[in-house]
Amino acid sequence: MKRCGVCRRKYPAEARFCGEDGTPLEEFDVLTSADNMAAYDELSRNARENQGSREAMDTLWGAVYRLPSWLFLLRGEEMVPYTCLIEGKKSVMVFTDHPAMQRFVKHPDYQPGDGYSAMILTVESASEMLLRLRSHGAEVMLFNYGGDGFLLPLDNVAGLYHYFNNGRELPCVVDARFRADIERSAREIEEFERGGGGRPSK
Repeated sequence: MKRCGVCRRKYPAEARFCGEDGTPLEEFDVLTSADNMAAYDELSRNARENQGSREAMDTLWGAVYRLPSWLFLLRGEEMVPYTCLIEGKKSVMVFTDHPAMQRFVKHPDYQPGDGYSAMILTVESASEMLLRLRSHGAEVMLFNYGGDGFLLPLDNVAGLYHYFNNGRELPCVVDARFRADIERSAREIEEFERGGGGRPSK
């Protein structure tokens, strides 16, 4: 992982220069850097101090969605992502980096149960997993709890992915729409063949 020393944008390891300002890139381990954790704490505080202004929220979530991966704390033999009840909502714990996860594990609210391990997923894979967790009662993803945490309702995950990835949809969203289109077409053809009138849509 590399980043620009001027604008702080992150790039893949093979990149040599910043696409914004042409600065030569420097090595940066996003998953182990303590200053990365502090940066997300600062972005979260800034969003709260600005009452969730569009600019502050775009800065925070833009940084989160530009990460190469998100971390999840797993617990128990089933190795399912760790969840807590926060204000009555089942919240999935998500972390921007290892120091943020370690801070949470030391937090008095954390109850380890059967021990824990970490899972690292690309942002795309993590987003798809979070959408599936809605069917298990999860409502929110909570980043970096134990510090200046910030949360997002799981219903907004696909929309933010789309927004911060230049209009690209999550594969599971595309697949769901494709399946819905096939089912709709099949119903229309069946109705047409039964003499229900109208023509199947193209």
